[in-house]
Amino acid sequence: MPDVAESYSVSDDGKRYTVYIKKDVTWQDGKAFTADDVLFTVAMIQNSDFRSPFRPNWQGVLTEKINEFTVVFILRQAYAPFIENLTLGIIPKHVWATIRAENSLQAELNIKPVGSGPYQFKKLIRSTTGTITVYTINRRDDLREDDAPYLETISFNVFGSEETMISAYQRGKIDGMNFISAENIENIKKKSEVYSVQLPQIFALFFNQSKNTLLGDDSVREALDISIDRDLLIKKVFTNNAKALGSLLPPGNIGFDKTAFPPKKNNDRAEKILDSAGWIKNSVTGIREKKIKKTSKTPETVNPLRIVITTSVWPDLVKVAEFVRDEWRAIGIDAIVEAYAIPELERQFIRPRSYEVLLFGESYGHDSDPFAFWHSTQIKHPGLNVALYSNKKVDSILEMARQEKNRDEVAKKYHELQTIIAKDRPAIFLYTPNYFFVMRNLIRGVQTNLVVKPSDRFNSVAEWFVHTDWQLKQDK
Repeated sequence: MPDVAESYSVSDDGKRYTVYIKKDVTWQDGKAFTADDVLFTVAMIQNSDFRSPFRPNWQGVLTEKINEFTVVFILRQAYAPFIENLTLGIIPKHVWATIRAENSLQAELNIKPVGSGPYQFKKLIRSTTGTITVYTINRRDDLREDDAPYLETISFNVFGSEETMISAYQRGKIDGMNFISAENIENIKKKSEVYSVQLPQIFALFFNQSKNTLLGDDSVREALDISIDRDLLIKKVFTNNAKALGSLLPPGNIGFDKTAFPPKKNNDRAEKILDSAGWIKNSVTGIREKKIKKTSKTPETVNPLRIVITTSVWPDLVKVAEFVRDEWRAIGIDAIVEAYAIPELERQFIRPRSYEVLLFGESYGHDSDPFAFWHSTQIKHPGLNVALYSNKKVDSILEMARQEKNRDEVAKKYHELQTIIAKDRPAIFLYTPNYFFVMRNLIRGVQTNLVVKPSDRFNSVAEWFVHTDWQLKQDK
């Protein structure tokens, strides 16, 4: 969907993207929006000193200014999903050019930005600890009437818990809510407009076989997989507001294999697999153990089958982890759940890959490119291959799929990819959730047809309105 871009074209070889910028766009301080702003933004992203999370998407991309309103992006090799990179927000060169890289994260411009959209920063309120609790934006006053959004002011309120947020909503203090847990959504549905969107997300249990060598045993991973009743999980935790998953791709994405059903729960088979692998239940504790024979260097030991599940403190994820824990304990596995706030989880566990089993989600964009999640070059941070999976055949498939223009051929490659990973079982795919957000009935114009990430619910914000004035037309 064009925004500050008027149109674009792609060369026959898929390596050159030419973007034509609208000539009447201005920054909120009145300066003209030009190609220089685009080149400046991309250069900042590509500079590792700025630590941009978008940097992996822009490595190896050259930029060329044709004129004030035309930019060319040159790729080393064709990459079919590159167009999605152009959903990038641009920042003004004339404002940011004096900000040094080492000061960029602390720059006030991050929270009081100069943008080019229909809304601009108005004010913010902080708590005594410095946390932003209210953030307000106003409609720009320099827009033509036809371009101006209907709503004059929007305030974002930040709450310390879901309970306090819901309480504020029920007392009429706020008009909408984001990220409501499945536990609370049913009651809210009775009184409010609840929007439900199937986001391209998957949630899975990712194995770190180097952290817990027990997970390197194929038979153990298979037993763990077939001991989980996904249908019961979705019923108990999500009140059926999710879909069971048997694939690394979310439903609806290119190449999703509709025949890739999750395995049915089969505890009898799971127990036989573990018995055959030498994991025998202790008659007293009920926990499976394996005797490690004495060697010339080590004494005989008895190792329990113990696994730690690490996840975030988000209520739904904690409940999923506890459900899986109980399923595994039923077959004699000493499963433990550890939940952490997202900053701590990322810093102490995900970045250093210091977890045994990670219960976490992966979000896809408009294109089903799983490269960042499964290519071997993405194993180390900031890569997103949290299963630490390495397979040369999979690497080759991912690389070829990125260059393939024909969507049917891409789908075939992803089918092959799903087959290989299902056989290797580096993760247990559990579910894809419904995403809910709530708006009071008085707010109209909300669209959900193009929502692939939560912030996309604001794509149509310029069309939102809260009331309609009726005018009687008189015949002349």
